[in-house]
Amino acid sequence: MSCMCEQKHDVDAPIRAHVPIGAGAYALTLSAPALAARVQPGQFVEVGLNQPDLVLRRPFSVFDTDGETLTILYQALGRGTTRLTAFRPGTVLRVAGPLGRGWPASDPGARVLLVGGGIGAAPLHMLAVRLSGVDGTQVTLIQAARTAEALAGCDRLADAVDTVHYATDDGTRGHQGLVTEPVAAALEAGEYDVAYVCGPEPMMQAVSALTVAAGIQTWVSMERLMACGVGACLSCVLPTRSGQVRVCVDGPVFDAQEVDWDAARSSRVH
Repeated sequence: MSCMCEQKHDVDAPIRAHVPIGAGAYALTLSAPALAARVQPGQFVEVGLNQPDLVLRRPFSVFDTDGETLTILYQALGRGTTRLTAFRPGTVLRVAGPLGRGWPASDPGARVLLVGGGIGAAPLHMLAVRLSGVDGTQVTLIQAARTAEALAGCDRLADAVDTVHYATDDGTRGHQGLVTEPVAAALEAGEYDVAYVCGPEPMMQAVSALTVAAGIQTWVSMERLMACGVGACLSCVLPTRSGQVRVCVDGPVFDAQEVDWDAARSSRVH
């Protein structure tokens, strides 16, 4: 398996489209050919809002690219993302990327399990599309959220995989309950070579405990405050078995067995 890191660009990117996708989430498409042509599955970009009271850029995983544009999914939670919801097509944002180390490629013909939670499922879409073009590779997706409306990008994700299962807290789509239950059922029903997991940290810890115990190579995409995106500010330090690492440059993708989950939980900044 290998991981590619591309040359970083810093560009002015006009908004091409900006639409709500449910449950307080939005899909933002930016025109940025210099970035879009180079971004690899699992990498992220830093977006500047050009607001005097919002100086720091915001990190966002890339959901999709067509070589000319890139699309991110985000949820309006803090001051910056709430302000972002009001930006209309034509508005120019300053975007840096592609950043970080993305998903390592699986071997041809691999049996792949993708597990995504909430808006955290966004980094899996480019990976799913890439895997769908590899002969013999079989991809199963298990996507979870609080409600059916919060299953971010679920239709496009489903189109890129062979099999899909859903889990929602309220039972409005698929299994009612925790995502670990359909994951455990999938592991019992079939064999997998590699798992890619992204979502809330407690979910990733619980899912990776199951997949690692089953002997499956498991990759997780960690989320931390990433103020600079280039490893200088140390706001995104993550404890691992090998010591402290910077999520923005050493990740965001890590081997699940390398993450010190207990220390990571206590060190997380909310």
